[in-house]
Amino acid sequence: MKHEFRATKVGESFGPSWSTHWFRITLTVPSELAKKDYLEFHWDAGNEGLIYTEKGDIIHGLTGGDERIEYIFPKAWADGAKHIFYIEMACNTMFGNGGGDNIQPPPPDRYYTLSKAEIAAINLDVRALDLDFWLIGGTISTITPPQAAFG
Repeated sequence: MKHEFRATKVGESFGPSWSTHWFRITLTVPSELAKKDYLEFHWDAGNEGLIYTEKGDIIHGLTGGDERIEYIFPKAWADGAKHIFYIEMACNTMFGNGGGDNIQPPPPDRYYTLSKAEIAAINLDVRALDLDFWLIGGTISTITPPQAAFG
């Protein structure tokens, strides 16, 4: 946490496979979001990561790929002040770098692109409705029609 950090942006790629990169996140909640009920920080580079406090404590894991990309930060952070935390980016997915092929060796030069780094105000009612539709759709897609028996 004491080394030099440089600015990065969405669209930048990091790698190669199995390397680790560190990011110091300094954020101030914009005044237009400060009054929202529920705020998250979204970070997605399609790979695993960990979020650390300034003291070095792990507080949250990330899996990327639009799966687990959110960090619910404390409501107290909507105070207009700067807040700092760190992200450790591991250049692999939850299951390594094989890309779904567990027989072949993983590519040694795989890179991961930061696709999202943002503060988001979440409407929990809409999120719950979205989850309801996702669950209903998943249930419907797994139901098979009954088979008629003739005899």
